[in-house]
Amino acid sequence: MTDSRASYLMEPRRIEFRDEARPAPGPGEVLIELTAVGVCGSDVHWYLDGRIGTTRLEGPLTLGHEPAGRVVEVGAGADPALKGKRVAIEPAIACGRCPFCQDGDTNLCPHVRFMGTPPTQGAFRQWTTHPAHLVAELPATVSDEVGALLEPLAIAIHSTDLLKPRAGATWAIVGAGPIGLCALEAVKLTGPGCVMIIEPLEYRRALARSMGADIVLAPEQDDLAAAVARATGGYGADYVIEAAGKPASFELMTQVARPGAKIAVVGIDPHDRFGFNNSVGRRKGLTLYMVRRSRRTLERAIAITAAGRWRPDPIITHRRPFGDLARSLERVAGFEDGVIKTIIDPRR
Repeated sequence: MTDSRASYLMEPRRIEFRDEARPAPGPGEVLIELTAVGVCGSDVHWYLDGRIGTTRLEGPLTLGHEPAGRVVEVGAGADPALKGKRVAIEPAIACGRCPFCQDGDTNLCPHVRFMGTPPTQGAFRQWTTHPAHLVAELPATVSDEVGALLEPLAIAIHSTDLLKPRAGATWAIVGAGPIGLCALEAVKLTGPGCVMIIEPLEYRRALARSMGADIVLAPEQDDLAAAVARATGGYGADYVIEAAGKPASFELMTQVARPGAKIAVVGIDPHDRFGFNNSVGRRKGLTLYMVRRSRRTLERAIAITAAGRWRPDPIITHRRPFGDLARSLERVAGFEDGVIKTIIDPRR
C-alpha cells in the first residue's frame, strides 16, 4: 500500500517524487506527519551541486532538515504522551556514546546522522520516523511554520553562545538571509550596544532594518571602513557573525572586526573554500569559531519563541505546496521574488 509521498534528489537540479508505504516507528521512535519544512541554504547546495564539501550525493536523497509536524504513532519504549503532539525536530541524531557526546558536544559527534545528508533521508516527505528524544513539543502559541524556523534560530543561539558576549558590545553580522536575520534576533537577546548588518541585496537590508538592526550597510555602495569606524569609535566590532558563506564575506568579517574580536563563521562556501587576508587577521589577533550546526539549543529556541522574545514571521516570505519544491529551491538559489525563507507544506 502506498499512502505516503516523498521527494528525492536524483542528481543536481532533478527532484523526483515517489509514492511509498507509510513508515512504522521502531523502538524508541515516533511517526510524524510533517506539516512544515524550511528550505535551507544547504538544501540549495545539495540541489545545485550534489554535494556539500567532501560529502557527495551517493544515491536518491530526500533533502530537508528544518521540520515541524504532528506525532501520529509512538513506537515501543517511546513516551505515549507524545501521540497527537505538534513538535519541532532536532535533525542531528548523535550516537550518545562517544567522548564528544559525553561532554555535551553532540554537534561534534563523528558518528552523527543528520536529516537530508547521506545516508540519512530528510524531511521533504509526508511522513518520517525519528527518535522520540529528539522531538520537542510546540506550545500552542508557536505555529508549525514558525516551528520550522527553530532549527536556524537554534544555530544562531549556538553561534552567540560560542562567542560568550558581554552586554553593551558592538556586533557586525555579514549577510541578512535566514541565518543572518535569526542571528540578529539572537544577538538582540544579549543586550548589545549596536548591531550592524552588512548585506548586498536591498530588500534584505530593508527587512534587517525593520527587524531592529541599528546600522545597515551595502558592501559595494557604502564606505564600510568609515561607517564601522563611526559606529565603534574607530576600532571595529567586538563580535562578528559571518552568515553568507561567500569569499567576499570572509574578507569582510575580518575587515569590520576590532583588534581582539571574536568571529563566528556560520556560512558554507559552495566551493568548500575558506580564506581571508592573513595579515589582517594576524595583526588584529582575531579568534575564529567555526560553527557546527547547533549544540542542544532547540528547546531554548522554543522557549524564546513562546515568550515572544523574537519576531520570526517577517523571515517567512514564501509558503509553497510540496510539488513546488524544485521551483522553490531554484527561487532561493537565484534570490528571486524577494525570497528569504520558504516553507514547504508536504501535505499540499
